[in-house]
Amino acid sequence: IANSTTTVDAGATLSGTGTFGGATTISGTNTVGTDSNGTGVATTSFTNGLTYSTGSTFVWDLVGDSTAPGTFDTVNATGGALTIGSGVNTTLRLGASDFSQAFWSNDQTWLVFSGASGGSGFFDGPVTPDYTGSINGPLVGTWSWSRTGNDVFLNFTAVPEPASLGGALVLLGSWFARRRNKRKNVNA
Repeated sequence: IANSTTTVDAGATLSGTGTFGGATTISGTNTVGTDSNGTGVATTSFTNGLTYSTGSTFVWDLVGDSTAPGTFDTVNATGGALTIGSGVNTTLRLGASDFSQAFWSNDQTWLVFSGASGGSGFFDGPVTPDYTGSINGPLVGTWSWSRTGNDVFLNFTAVPEPASLGGALVLLGSWFARRRNKRKNVNA
């Protein structure tokens, strides 16, 4: 849509790729995916402002254990402000891959929105994962959004598995015991 103002009403969906040259307001759903199921990674560009209204939904796809461009959806919001109303929902579609436990046991960050010149707000609504791929082992952690300058990042913070946490606590306890014994020997 070259330079027309675009409005996506509640209940409607904007999906696919391309460049939107007019101001765009999304009150419904925005999914960047491109295949017949609406999944797959792509990039959409908005060059004259992008607004997500309260209650709208942003759908994000990831197709591999990677933070490299080309494995997840991106939005270029150059040439205008990115304004995000309160309570905007996020649906995460993780599919078309065999996700490894090793990748998800570490914190990860993806640059999803880039180049917005100003704007306001933050994705503070619920983040709902939708795992269509197979996960090898537990995927335990929290999802959150962060904004740095003109860019908005999606973050995954891993939570150690109880067995790993228990092992770390045993090692920490052992270290404290050795340190205490050394102090006793020095003071004796």
